[in-house]
Amino acid sequence: MSKLGPTRDEIEALRASAPEGPIAVINLLKFKPGPEGKAAYRRYLEGARGATHPDVKVVHAGPAFHDFGAGEDWDYVIIAHYPRFEDFAWAVTQDAWQEDGARHRPDALEKTLMIVSPVGDLATDFHG
Repeated sequence: MSKLGPTRDEIEALRASAPEGPIAVINLLKFKPGPEGKAAYRRYLEGARGATHPDVKVVHAGPAFHDFGAGEDWDYVIIAHYPRFEDFAWAVTQDAWQEDGARHRPDALEKTLMIVSPVGDLATDFHG
């Protein structure tokens, strides 16, 4: 089975090198086949509700249409914005996320990819 989310130890190890300022979290999801996968993901969302940080903003949630890069097969994309890495760390280390919600992830997902990225600016980041 593939890894389905960060552990408390992984988050703790990242705290010292975490970026300053706002971050985006991009979550790519591949559900298990049939309606059971999405039903289990709904249970995960309900179980993890207590770990929702009050300042998180989901800026995109929708089906994955096509991957023009690596040819990966994803079903759903969620992009969330957190004011700071510490806000994300707080959310994913709560019992509601690590235990109440996470117990449903193996029934829901074949795989997931979670990318944490400091918010940048194209003009500034790639200015000559």
